[in-house]
Amino acid sequence: MGHMHLILNHFPVVGLFFSIALTGYAYYVNDIKVKRAALWAYTIVGITTIFAYLTGEPAEEMVEHKPGVLKQMIETHETAAMVAGIFIAVIAILSAFELWNQKKGKPLNPKLMMGIFILSIITSLPIARTAYLGGLIGHAEIRPFSQGSQHETPVIEGGEESGEEEGESGGMPEPANH
Repeated sequence: MGHMHLILNHFPVVGLFFSIALTGYAYYVNDIKVKRAALWAYTIVGITTIFAYLTGEPAEEMVEHKPGVLKQMIETHETAAMVAGIFIAVIAILSAFELWNQKKGKPLNPKLMMGIFILSIITSLPIARTAYLGGLIGHAEIRPFSQGSQHETPVIEGGEESGEEEGESGGMPEPANH
């Protein structure tokens, strides 16, 4: 089940950006059918987000004891996923509501459609952050710091630890070629 998280977690990220692009295109061509397609895309993104979130716990159990994986990394990712998930849930519910109204023969609500579009653009930030934090868990090569202790330690060439206090260097590692 944990492997499913690795498969499903890409759908909310890619799907949200696809939906944003589709909505932008719908406004550009001013086509009601494309706007409906965008609403369907947002709704599907919401559904896949639920499954990505629910498979996070089994994925955590698979990696939490691996070397270099800190519980803090997982918890930070999980919190970010909850925030992003709430944003996406609101978008999906509003989209499904508008699709329901369309099915009942009501005209497209332009204010609601624009609100969904704006909210989806805003949501791209927490979803991108969630994806980045999740990537740090499984991809040590993109981590800016070593994960050898509970505190992030700057790493410089040769794996040596920086002797400076965090305040002296602004919390960033010294360049490797000094």
